[in-house]
Amino acid sequence: RLWNPKQIIIADISDFNLEKAKLMCPEAITVNSRRESLEKKVLELTNEIGVDKTFLAFGDEPTITQAMTVTRRAGQVIQHALMEDGIGFCYRLHQQHELDFKAFNMYQRKDFELICEALAAGKMDLSHFVTQRYPIEEFEKAMYMADKRPEPVLKVMMNF
Repeated sequence: RLWNPKQIIIADISDFNLEKAKLMCPEAITVNSRRESLEKKVLELTNEIGVDKTFLAFGDEPTITQAMTVTRRAGQVIQHALMEDGIGFCYRLHQQHELDFKAFNMYQRKDFELICEALAAGKMDLSHFVTQRYPIEEFEKAMYMADKRPEPVLKVMMNF
């Protein structure tokens, strides 16, 4: 969003996550890919070309395949999601679309600096990002919420 893309499309299978995304990025087009064909919607929105860049925040085989399918030829797929060993990777699709696939393990200092500058300049509103807060005395409860997600969760914050 900070680089002023022509269009932002956010996909998820959770309406809660999509509602939060829309609050943080009102100009985005949201798609519940459990109820609607993401590929069809992306092709419709991009004149049958596909998106230039796809950012993965969730990692399993169907999601990677879907990301490569909606990314235009010679586009870029950027994976920030943690992946388990043994997840399949669609090499044929990767090669046929001539995609650039980048995987990152953690954010770098420059990423945090970019976000801090954007927040200070009022370019981002993350007030909807933290959905649960717990005092440090409720550490175990907070970890359970973050891990098991018995109710909708984006981020859990501990207050010290």
